[in-house]
Amino acid sequence: MKRTIGIVLIYSAAVLIMLSILIMVGVINVRFKYTTAAFG
Repeated sequence: MKRTIGIVLIYSAAVLIMLSILIMVGVINVRFKYTTAAFG
């Protein structure tokens, strides 16, 4: 039982990290597009 809980925790942590990285990349891409549009 404890092992399954640990696996679930690791999976949820990995999913959270992936989501945060994707959100950061998306925000950076949007900002880059806006800055290039503003300057270009």
